[in-house]
Amino acid sequence: MLNKNFGIEKLKKVLINDKHFQPSRFSGLMKSEIFKTLSNYMEITPDNILTDLSVEENGEFVLRCKVRCKRLKILGILPKEV
Repeated sequence: MLNKNFGIEKLKKVLINDKHFQPSRFSGLMKSEIFKTLSNYMEITPDNILTDLSVEENGEFVLRCKVRCKRLKILGILPKEV
């Protein structure tokens, strides 16, 4: 007879490994949304955005994003509090 904890741990690993395939589905969509938002404030191209979406062992998602811009856009009046 298998140990009950062994079964629970195996199930956790299967569920976490299954989540590892999910980030790739969202990566392109997230990059596009980030580009649309940030292009309102800076001169960028889609090639200037690097995104990395990963899953930690506890199942939490981590998004890392690096953006290189040529310049910030001049805006009229920015609100004091965002």
